[in-house]
Amino acid sequence: MSVLVLENDCIKASLNTFGGLIESIIDKHTGLDHAWKYDASRWPRRTALCFPFCGKCRDGRYTCNGVPYEIPSHGFAREREFAVVSHSNDRLVLQDSFDSTTLEMYPFEYRLQIEYLLEDASLVVKYHVSNEGPCTMYYSIGSHYAYQLPRIQEECYLHFPTSQHAGCLDLADGTIKADILEGRSVVPLEGLIDDSSLILDLRELDASWIGVGGLEGPFTKVSGEGFRYVLGWAPVGGGNPFVCIEFWDGMADLGVSSGKIEEKFAVRTLESGETRSYLQCIRF
Repeated sequence: MSVLVLENDCIKASLNTFGGLIESIIDKHTGLDHAWKYDASRWPRRTALCFPFCGKCRDGRYTCNGVPYEIPSHGFAREREFAVVSHSNDRLVLQDSFDSTTLEMYPFEYRLQIEYLLEDASLVVKYHVSNEGPCTMYYSIGSHYAYQLPRIQEECYLHFPTSQHAGCLDLADGTIKADILEGRSVVPLEGLIDDSSLILDLRELDASWIGVGGLEGPFTKVSGEGFRYVLGWAPVGGGNPFVCIEFWDGMADLGVSSGKIEEKFAVRTLESGETRSYLQCIRF
């Protein structure tokens, strides 16, 4: 486990080879750290990567070609030690690949790279997923990044560049509920993610970024490319000093899931030798 630093005139970011954790994202002009300051009493996790699944498989199990497997929530990438491919002042590339341990949980020969880039006042994070095996690979990938709030979540807001309309995905059956944003560009977090995740289909949004923070700022802006969903989440009970804004290509099992990976809701596929890339941008 190593913590590696990227730094330019605007940002200093600390990144952990264990699970690809984002330890800190400091705005050098204000001194503010936009990554959540870890507190196990609130949530025993930090900003991390979800792979090869996002969310939970039903009962923590699934089958592939009729063979049963068990896998933890959000997969295993966040518990893996990534190798350093390259590291400079403004760029870091980490890599993880299949081995005997992963094959017991996930029967596919994958290669996963995380690329971090500093571009002015932005931290860009790219995921590159490759299928190095002989057969079709089923997977999901997403972020579970937690952002520090200036106050508790009930006193903070989601920001959009323009007014938005979008319904929340219902994990019972995969349907979209009634419009939850209601044409607003500033939406209070209070009541939005109190008891469950906010799950929005990015195809319904017309927004180049999503911000989170106080009513008038400063706030953190995030955006994603290649993902299907964006989620808002915080631990149940309220009063949290952070919120997770998560970009996912894939989804947790629905209540009606068959448990077969081939039928998993929103699962993605890669053919042998194929690579798919994703991008997230975190800026102030």
